[in-house]
Amino acid sequence: SFDITVKCQESTKYPQQPLSNGQIPDPPFKLVNLQINIADIDDNRPMFSRDEYTATLQETDDATITIQPTDSIKVEDRDSAAYSEFQVTIDTIGYKDGELFKVEPEGTAIGRETFYLSPKSKDVLDYETKEEFHIRLKASAVNSPQPDSFAIVHIKLININDEKPSFEHPSYDAKVIEHAKVGTRVGQFTAIDRDKGEFGVLTYRLGNITGVTDKFSVNTTTGEILVKGDIDREKIGADIQLTVFAHDVDQFEASAVVIVEIINIDEFGPYVTNQEPIVFNVEENTVGPHNIGELQVADHDFPGGNFPYDMHVTVTNNNLLFQKVGSKIIITIADGYKLDSESIGGRIQANVVISDGQHSHSSNVTLLIRDINDNSPKFLQLSDNIDISESVLPGEDVYKATANDPDASDVLKYSIESGNDDAIFDINSDDGIVRTTKRLDFEGVKKYILDIKATDSANGQGDFQLTVHVLDADDIDPVFVNSTIRCFMLESLEVGQEIICPVTATDGDTDPRFKVIEYSIITDSGDRFRISSATGTLTLNKKIDREAGGIIQNEYTITVQATNNRTDSTGDTVHVIITVVDVNDEKPQFTSRNASIEITENASEDSVIYQVSANDLDTGIGKEITYSVDQRTN
Repeated sequence: SFDITVKCQESTKYPQQPLSNGQIPDPPFKLVNLQINIADIDDNRPMFSRDEYTATLQETDDATITIQPTDSIKVEDRDSAAYSEFQVTIDTIGYKDGELFKVEPEGTAIGRETFYLSPKSKDVLDYETKEEFHIRLKASAVNSPQPDSFAIVHIKLININDEKPSFEHPSYDAKVIEHAKVGTRVGQFTAIDRDKGEFGVLTYRLGNITGVTDKFSVNTTTGEILVKGDIDREKIGADIQLTVFAHDVDQFEASAVVIVEIINIDEFGPYVTNQEPIVFNVEENTVGPHNIGELQVADHDFPGGNFPYDMHVTVTNNNLLFQKVGSKIIITIADGYKLDSESIGGRIQANVVISDGQHSHSSNVTLLIRDINDNSPKFLQLSDNIDISESVLPGEDVYKATANDPDASDVLKYSIESGNDDAIFDINSDDGIVRTTKRLDFEGVKKYILDIKATDSANGQGDFQLTVHVLDADDIDPVFVNSTIRCFMLESLEVGQEIICPVTATDGDTDPRFKVIEYSIITDSGDRFRISSATGTLTLNKKIDREAGGIIQNEYTITVQATNNRTDSTGDTVHVIITVVDVNDEKPQFTSRNASIEITENASEDSVIYQVSANDLDTGIGKEITYSVDQRTN
C-alpha cells in the first residue's frame, strides 16, 4: 500500500488582496490524504537463504541436541501473509540420511522462519557408524501452485573417545602343561573398542596375583598370554585365575577372567597331611569298638583326590586298627579291647607307610592314653630312721620322702600329719623334701616321730613314718655364773704361788667331749698373773709390792675368758678383782731429815720447842709409829 497527500491551490493568475501590512497572501489551498492499496497475488515461493549448509560437531549420544549449521537455515516467502504460508520437510529421495533426522520447528510457518535439525535417536550421531550425513531439505508453499525450493545440509562428525573396550566373554578357559617352557603360548584374548583411529588402539596387561603374576605375561599389543616362569602345579594350584585388562589411550578399561588349567605331570606320591607330630588322645578304660581319629592322605599330583595308594602299618599293640577309606585312614580300637594306661605304658605307637608304587611316605602316629586316677600313692618303704646333729641349721634338707603312683598323670602332694612338735620340720608339698625350720636342741628333744602322708589329686593317700634321732653337738658356749669375781692375796705372795680364787665356768652340752673348757687371761696390765687353761687356777707371775714407788695400789683387775674347742666358740668373760692384803714390810720415814732450832735459856720444862713427823706406808698396826730421842747433848 501507498499513503499520498494531494494539495489543491488557486491559480496565481488571480491576484490576492493585500493584507493590512501590505503583504500579498498565498493563494488558498486544501490538502487531501490518499491511501493506495495494492492487491497481492501469489507470485513468490518460499526460498532458502543458501543452497547448501555445513554443520560440524562431535559425535554424541544426546538425542536432544540441535544441529545448527554455521549459517542458520533460514526460509522466506515474500508474499503477503495470505500467500506466504509454507512448510519445511526432509526430502529422502536420493538422500537416505534424512531418514535419521527430523527438522524443527515442525508444522507450517508464515513469511520467514529459522530451522534446525536433530537426530531421531541417540545412536545417530555415532562416528563409528557414520562419519558424514547429507540431508536435503524441501520448502513447500501451502495451498499454492508455487514450486518447491531445496537446500542440502552437510553434517560432519568429529571423532571422540566415547566407546569403552569390551571382551566378547567375561571369562575364558585355557590349558598349559606343568613346567612348560618359557614362551609357550597359553592363548590370545582380545577385546573390542568401536572407536576409530587412535581411540580404538588397545593395550593389554595382566592383573597382579601373588605367586602367579611372575609365571605369565601378556603381549601388550595382541593380548596373547605366554608362559613367563616355571609353572609348578603343586605350588600354584591346578587352576589359575588370571585377569587380563585392555585399556585405550584415555585409560577406559575392560577386563576378563582367564581360567588356566595346569595339566599335571606325575611327580609326587601320596602323603599324610596331618600336622606332625601326629598324636591322638583317648581316656583310659575306653572299650572298643571306638573311633580314635583319622589320617588325611593327599597327593599333589591329584589335588582333587581319587588317587590310588597302598598302606602298610607297624603298631606296638595290634588292638589299634587302621582302615583305608578313600583319602582317609580311619583309626579305631578293636572290639572288646579295654585301654589300661598302666599296663601299656600310657601310649601306643604306630608307623604308617603309604605308597603309589613309585613314591612312599612314612608317618609316626602316637595314641596317648589319658590316665584316670584309679590308684593310690605308695611309699617305697613304710618307715625309715635318720640321725641328725643338733648343729643342723634351719632350712637345711634332711630327708626326701618319695612315693609312687601308677597313675602317670597324677600329681602327689606331701604333708606332715603328726609328730612335728613346735613345727620344727617342714616338708615341700611337691617334692617331699623335709627341712628344718628351727635349730634342733638335743638337750630339749632327742627324738621325733613324723607321720608323713602322700595325697594324689583324687584324694588317694599313702602313709610313711620317719623317725628322727637328734645327735648332740658342741653347740653351747661355756658361761660364768657371775660377771665379776673378787679375790684376795697377801702382799708377801711369791711368784708361782696360787691365788685362792674360784675362776670356774660351766658348759651345758651333754657329751663330755663338748664340755671341755679352756681359760685364758685376755686383759692384764703388767702381765702380773697367770691362769691354768685347763683348770682356771690363778698364780702370781710377777712379785707385787703394794707400796712400790711410794704409791699404794690395793687392787688389780684382770679379764678371764672361758671357751670350748669349737673354732667358732665366743665363750664368756668375767672380771676378776684381786685385792692385795698388806703386810708390815715398810719402815717409817721422817718427813724431814735434819732440823736446827733455837730455844731461850729460860724455857720452862715440858714446853714444845719443835715437832717432828714420820709416815709408814703399811696399813693397820703396821702403820703405827712411836717416837724416842736417841741422843741428848748438853
